[in-house]
Amino acid sequence: MARIGVMSACLQLLLVACTESKSERTALRVYAASSLSEALLGLEGPFEEAHPALDLQLSFAGSQVLAMQIKHGAPADIFIAAKPSHITDLQRSGHAHAPRMVAENRLALVVPTHNPAELSSLADLSTAPRVILGTPDSPIGAYTDAFLKHLSATQKEGFYEAVMARVVSRETNARLVRAKVVLGEADAAIVYETDARNNEDLLMLPLTDQASLQTAYMGAEIYHEAPTQDLTLWWRFLDSDEVRERFNAMGFGTP
Repeated sequence: MARIGVMSACLQLLLVACTESKSERTALRVYAASSLSEALLGLEGPFEEAHPALDLQLSFAGSQVLAMQIKHGAPADIFIAAKPSHITDLQRSGHAHAPRMVAENRLALVVPTHNPAELSSLADLSTAPRVILGTPDSPIGAYTDAFLKHLSATQKEGFYEAVMARVVSRETNARLVRAKVVLGEADAAIVYETDARNNEDLLMLPLTDQASLQTAYMGAEIYHEAPTQDLTLWWRFLDSDEVRERFNAMGFGTP
């Protein structure tokens, strides 16, 4: 019993020491578009190893949701949005500094692997039983709407309206759009190409280079009267060859 008591006390001391050690580190709070989840989560360990005094804290959601949270005082230090307008809006309102390019992506048309609706091309989207898109205020939804409207010139008359008539749900970020297809709740959806890659539950249908719309991720420092950390360390890390190679391997373009 005495030995158990000693071991318990040692364990408690170790937990306290770890907690105190973590609390002594300076938090670096990065808010980022949900489609960057895997890319940035994989960088947490390497970044903290390179900068042991910093505790990288990552938060993911639709860019429009994160922008609203920041406007209402959410404690972000860095914001990386999937659509540049969310950054420029914060800059105009005095919440963010000048933006910089972080990465690029492309749109992709996806269906479930077994393809129950037997779709074979973008033109079939207008007859798919169940289509899922992003909400108009989300980056993926805004990009998709612009993309489909652009295609109206090359597709049969009324293509855009026909696709919209097939939409059964609109989700607030690309990951939720993808999830609906994976769960079998949609026959087709438009997501980012990086969300469609290497996913055994999804089949990516071809989009021509001329039709596929390129998208941009922009990042900016959030304005604080008295910032407590050197944010240049984060930007230098993102600009490193190691990070660029990781992003490129996942399908992202880098500046």
